[in-house]
Amino acid sequence: MTDFNEIIQMLPLLEELDISHAYYPCDQFELISLSCPKLTHVRVEYPVGAWHSDPSEYDDHTFAIAKSMPHLHSLHLIRSRLTNKGLQAIREGFPNLEYLDVRSCFKLTLRGDVFKKCACGYRNIRISNEQTCRRSSIAITGAPIT
Repeated sequence: MTDFNEIIQMLPLLEELDISHAYYPCDQFELISLSCPKLTHVRVEYPVGAWHSDPSEYDDHTFAIAKSMPHLHSLHLIRSRLTNKGLQAIREGFPNLEYLDVRSCFKLTLRGDVFKKCACGYRNIRISNEQTCRRSSIAITGAPIT
């Protein structure tokens, strides 16, 4: 990570970051936030098979991003091990978030009021579970959900 650390520290005006197809430790997100205070859009697309199976770690990246980057307007967490608890942390931790993309987050279970509670207020939200629903997805665009 040393090269990445050096590069990210030279980008204080960066507004959008795509760190797809690589696995970064949780503390990396704090460094990114400190180095890039103008960051408003983050895309993290996790590589297939990058996750350990320890359920206690499923939401660690989500919590780290929510803690260090509360000013985001757009967040993509594709193939994350995000759970409903992590989705709630996103809802509570990002007051300016307008766009949320949590496609292929297979640990999400959108039952009961979870979806409505967590989706309220976003202009755009993308959720799909291609593994169990064969290309079924929810894509909501336009006015905030209330």
